[in-house]
Amino acid sequence: MATPLCPHCGQLMPVSLLTPAPPALIPRCVDIEIYTDGAAEPNPGRGGYAARVLSQGQVIGEIVGFAVHTTNNRMEMLAAIMALDRVPVAAKQRVCIVTDSQYLERGATAWMAKWKKLGWVRKRKGKAQPVLNLDLWQRLDLAMQRIRDHGGDVTWRWERGHIGEANNEWCDVMATAAAALQTDNLEHLRARHARRLKV
Repeated sequence: MATPLCPHCGQLMPVSLLTPAPPALIPRCVDIEIYTDGAAEPNPGRGGYAARVLSQGQVIGEIVGFAVHTTNNRMEMLAAIMALDRVPVAAKQRVCIVTDSQYLERGATAWMAKWKKLGWVRKRKGKAQPVLNLDLWQRLDLAMQRIRDHGGDVTWRWERGHIGEANNEWCDVMATAAAALQTDNLEHLRARHARRLKV
């Protein structure tokens, strides 16, 4: 069986011998991977978010939270912010955030830099308009800058949701449950949805 390519950099990925079968595939180019998801039901309505932080293929942190009234986009963003804030600052730390939200991925990689240059506004038909969810975009910017201030980097990867990727599915289940139950009690959510969680 051919060794698969790293989704981050395209290089061959070594197979880890540290975990039980099936072996974990560990990217060479990333120190920390963060999987995130957000939910709101209805949208807007009760919201929840979840994030899972991995180092060398091993889970080192899990985060859930909720909001009484919010939007799906805000929950997607808050999941990334809260996870980045939990990442230990280390010299030249390489962090990749994996999200199924095109809004979040495009905002972080393309739109945010333009908004900052314009003074945190966006241009539409030649007119300056306010940036939606400005408070969270600014918090995300600061969270990313904290990593970069120590010589690190933050990259983003969009991944389609609901395709069976275990960490993405974990975040989806936990974010949806946090929204429905309006709780951030991780152990309660984990026990309640144990049958649906693959990892």
